[in-house]
Amino acid sequence: MIYDNPFYLKDTHEIASFTDNFDSNGNGTRFFDLNGTEETDTYVNGILTETFAVINFSELNLARYDLAGQIIKYDRIDLSADFREGWAFTPTDLRYDRSDYSYSTWSPYVFDEFTFSSDDGAYAYFLKKTGMDWSYNLSEQYIDARTGSLLSYEFLAKDHLIGFSFYSGLPSEYRETLANGDLHVEKILGDGSFQILEYSATRALLGETRFNEVGVVFDTDYLPNGDRKTINYAGTMGDKYVASEVTRHSDASFSETYYDLLGRVIKDVDREADGSSVVSVFSSGTQTAENIYTAGNKLAVADRFLPDGRHEIVAHQAGQTLEGGAKNDTLTDFGDTTFVFKENFGRDTIRGFDAGSGSDHDVISLLGTAAQSFEDLHFNTVLSGLVVTIDDDNAVTLGGVQMSQISADDFLFL
Repeated sequence: MIYDNPFYLKDTHEIASFTDNFDSNGNGTRFFDLNGTEETDTYVNGILTETFAVINFSELNLARYDLAGQIIKYDRIDLSADFREGWAFTPTDLRYDRSDYSYSTWSPYVFDEFTFSSDDGAYAYFLKKTGMDWSYNLSEQYIDARTGSLLSYEFLAKDHLIGFSFYSGLPSEYRETLANGDLHVEKILGDGSFQILEYSATRALLGETRFNEVGVVFDTDYLPNGDRKTINYAGTMGDKYVASEVTRHSDASFSETYYDLLGRVIKDVDREADGSSVVSVFSSGTQTAENIYTAGNKLAVADRFLPDGRHEIVAHQAGQTLEGGAKNDTLTDFGDTTFVFKENFGRDTIRGFDAGSGSDHDVISLLGTAAQSFEDLHFNTVLSGLVVTIDDDNAVTLGGVQMSQISADDFLFL
């Protein structure tokens, strides 16, 4: 039998009456009536496995044993106070880990406490809940039993679950679960910087902010469409500014914008998933260049914006398409290049134009201009090359090209 300690008495038939109900294999129960205490012992193959006692009709005791007679779980329930306590041994390899607990659900006060410690002293766990039954605080903590240092701690207050993690006795992480289920996490990282993470109720990452000793380093938002936008900061405490904004799109492409101290754009990058990109360069807020790079990050086209609005565009790889603006632009060939001229393009110059009908010759594409066929073009030889006139306001000078080199194969009319 068991009592408060707990313990059980053998040979109880010497002090109390009992009733047996066993089969031939020793499976069954033995019932005792001890002046206000009733107890039922359960046996399996003749071995005691469980003892259940009712004391003065107000207290329940339950004990379970392993086949070697070792008590492995004990519960005591006070029905008058709705209070329960107990402990259990859990076999782990060659040792037993002990769990202890006590709690009360008697209204209006709530008190729960659960502790766990391993026999080898390697770790410990404590759970405690206190407060009124309609508004209670929950605390939970893990302790390194070998050093006594706190590993983590949580508590519930005003519908917010607050948690801390510790490293070498110092806080390393703070967690707050909001009433709607969203999670706010703050971390101290190994390099001394500080990180804030925001999660939805489904634990989808919504945002990330990083700080160092001088303030915010970057701030990342995870958008519903799958994009991830990061704002990077630079400068010193009290003099910080947005250095760049980088958006990683759901298709693995990127949009990047970089700023100077005054908040003016100095570079804008559109990067495709394959690594190719278009880089726009600015000075004092005005665009001065646009460069196109291939997937291998090799320069394909460099477009320089001049102060008077003209462009100097240079192909750095074969097979490129070059298009100027409305001013008098200069375009430089690299081979197998297509030059696009639209209505009212002005008076442009092409350097290094490869005329002829070969497979790698260049092409002039006239889109929406007055010339609809090769016969609509007018040619004039000058000292610098050949002038191709479309109308009174639009013409292209082909540097170093002779009329004898030109044919209809060099033009495309759209």
